[in-house]
Amino acid sequence: QHGGYLAQAFRDEHEVTVLSWQHQYPKLLFRRAQRDPRAPSLPGPRFVLRWWDPMSWWRAGRVARGTDVLVFPWTTPFHAVAFRVLTRVARPGRVVAVVHNATTHDAFPLQRSLSRWVLGRCDGLVCHAAAVADELERIVGPTEVVGGGSGGHRLPPGAHHRGRRAAFCAAIRHWR
Repeated sequence: QHGGYLAQAFRDEHEVTVLSWQHQYPKLLFRRAQRDPRAPSLPGPRFVLRWWDPMSWWRAGRVARGTDVLVFPWTTPFHAVAFRVLTRVARPGRVVAVVHNATTHDAFPLQRSLSRWVLGRCDGLVCHAAAVADELERIVGPTEVVGGGSGGHRLPPGAHHRGRRAAFCAAIRHWR
């Protein structure tokens, strides 16, 4: 739902193309519905991405080619190769990841390396919890955290920033 609401908010002021997953995970590992029926209804989303199909990643990158900003959700390093292909083909002006989890809750080999490989190349990182911002710093290196909430650090007005920035919005709900 978060992605749908974010896309709607951007559409109020910008031209937005929504590219979504047709198949996000293997059915064997994710037995629930792959589309959330409670998600907001958006006009014209393209359900083109398939976890197992590198050509779908390339085609999505072609659709997004030359955009000013490419925003994608980061929930798991499982999609690292797909997002790297998509962003390389798209060549957007900027790349921003909305980081729900810097790594997975259930560790698997190479998850930190895969996260660094993708998130370390982003121009911006947005997260909703101080714990995620802390994990991002351990993975991608020095990261300035902006915003409020518990654990967010406020930067002085007019400060010039170099490198990556993570926007800490707020802890919106307890998980588990």
